[in-house]
Amino acid sequence: MTKKLRVRIHPDLRDLLRQNKLTDTPIRAIIMLRARDPRKPIFVPRETKASVDAMVVRAREKTGQKEQWYTVFGYLGSFAISASAEFLNALLTEEEVGAAIADTIKIEKI
Repeated sequence: MTKKLRVRIHPDLRDLLRQNKLTDTPIRAIIMLRARDPRKPIFVPRETKASVDAMVVRAREKTGQKEQWYTVFGYLGSFAISASAEFLNALLTEEEVGAAIADTIKIEKI
């Protein structure tokens, strides 16, 4: 039996997921993938995109919902997404996910 790897979720994202649990309010998050080989944390953009696309499809099937949008950062092994709390929780159960943070940065004019 394989051991379920722990996903590190930033407290701000955890709070947003809890607060919006029963709503369809979109939450923006950045999700980092787990390196296939921890000794070589190198991501191949094409593989990263395929992995993220597959995870998003599985989350759609689990929840019956669709994300608002997502953008894959191939070389960084991560992606930004805007979706409901239920959808994000489904994504966070995927074994490829290593960590997640809320995307709540406010850009102000200088």
